[in-house]
Amino acid sequence: MGITAHFINEDALLQSVCLGCEMFDDKHTINNLSNYLKNTVEEWNIQYKITAVVSDNAPNIVGAIKKCNFRHVPCFAHCINLVVQSGLKEISEVQKKVKSIVEYFKRSSHALSKLQLTQKQMGLTPLKLKQDVVTRWNSTQDMF
Repeated sequence: MGITAHFINEDALLQSVCLGCEMFDDKHTINNLSNYLKNTVEEWNIQYKITAVVSDNAPNIVGAIKKCNFRHVPCFAHCINLVVQSGLKEISEVQKKVKSIVEYFKRSSHALSKLQLTQKQMGLTPLKLKQDVVTRWNSTQDMF
């Protein structure tokens, strides 16, 4: 679990401070997460200085933030990823085919060597294949 505070200091400069970053072995329930949030902000004595909390849209963390009476702001990058993942459904068959090609070369060092040799023989700069990750929309773009 990571908690970072962003604030503007006396010199009007944006600052970021890691308030906590540790394994959270408890179940990620609203109650457990809200207790962790409350304890962390109390430890830093900033419980009355919080304007908003930014997170992904997972119901448990959103619920925990609201249970702490903090204003929740959805992470813009997570929202973009949800929109892009929805849009990618339109070309899911193409995406599956490209992904299977990348996976083939990732699994077979022999095939990858042949691909790199062919690229070199054709006078092309050998490119490194990139695998997409569902939580990172730009990784799908990189894979394509």
